[in-house]
Amino acid sequence: MGNTDRPWQNADYVIRLFGETRSKAIRCYREFLTQGIAAGSRPDLIGGGLVRSAGGWSAVKMLRREAMRMKADERILGNGSFVEKVLKNADEIMARKCVIKSSNYDFNWLIDQVAKSLNMRIDDVIAPGRYKNAVKARSILCYWGIRELGMSTVELAKRLQVSQATISQSAMRGRQIAMENGLRLDLTS
Repeated sequence: MGNTDRPWQNADYVIRLFGETRSKAIRCYREFLTQGIAAGSRPDLIGGGLVRSAGGWSAVKMLRREAMRMKADERILGNGSFVEKVLKNADEIMARKCVIKSSNYDFNWLIDQVAKSLNMRIDDVIAPGRYKNAVKARSILCYWGIRELGMSTVELAKRLQVSQATISQSAMRGRQIAMENGLRLDLTS
């Protein structure tokens, strides 16, 4: 516990809720988990979506009487507008992936797109070495390859002749670069 750093998880904050010292807090946290497992399934924590978001069945019935509609999905906790936003975003991502799959875009096409996005020569995108522009280009290539084309880290590692760990690190860096520079894969060319 606490050996792997995950950017989306604030382990220190959670652990501090269970005790003053780290060792005592971890011991208390483990006990808390053990008790929770022993308690089994709790009806008040099952379900979600519309009933929970609205505040229970009575609130849902009142919404119906007032002819009000609220978007819900039991997989997503949140109010109706949040659920709509999440589902809309998921639909857009799915539609984009379908376009990419049906168009048979491949690794060579992706290299060309990265080169165009960064105003580089194609050879420079996949050139080995730690030159700033080459690292930037390969990072974006890894990010788009995984995210947009659905390539595996193993496949990219073989093609770029680097380790799988390097591909994962490059993809994370590529995501950051793409976000900071507003870069998106252009599916029209």
